[in-house]
Amino acid sequence: MQRNNRSYKDLKQKQKSAIADKTYKMYLKFYLENQRMPVDAEVNDICKRLFTAVQSLAPKTEYEEFYKIMEKREKSYEERILRDIQSGITLETLMAKNIRKRRKKKQLLRNKRSSRGEQDGKKKQEIIWLKKKSCKMTDFSLLLVIPPEVHRMVSPGRKWV
Repeated sequence: MQRNNRSYKDLKQKQKSAIADKTYKMYLKFYLENQRMPVDAEVNDICKRLFTAVQSLAPKTEYEEFYKIMEKREKSYEERILRDIQSGITLETLMAKNIRKRRKKKQLLRNKRSSRGEQDGKKKQEIIWLKKKSCKMTDFSLLLVIPPEVHRMVSPGRKWV
């Protein structure tokens, strides 16, 4: 299905989950900053920010449809936020987690790039070594000569011509 024909319902579960995670983090950040859940106007602001991301994935999605989905999730978010706060999450730990994730992603990208470079370097070294060690047509000392008797023993189904 093409991207311009999709609505929110047509997105893959992984994409919906990523949007739900972003939504939860925005609600959690708001709660930690203001010590309360957002009211209608503030929910509307959060929805507008998230809706731009949804629009890029599923342009056919209408804002009202997305807003209704957000309203359904809001009640469960409040319970989840309270549980997270009881377990000791703070604004600083939330931001530190985001920073750690970003650093980890950057490190993984660096490792991939460096390993590619190392692989390319090894391939180049092999090619250079092969060029140096390559046999020339005049160098017959490297060719092995197998007598017909031995050849028949090695490959019995094959006829010697």
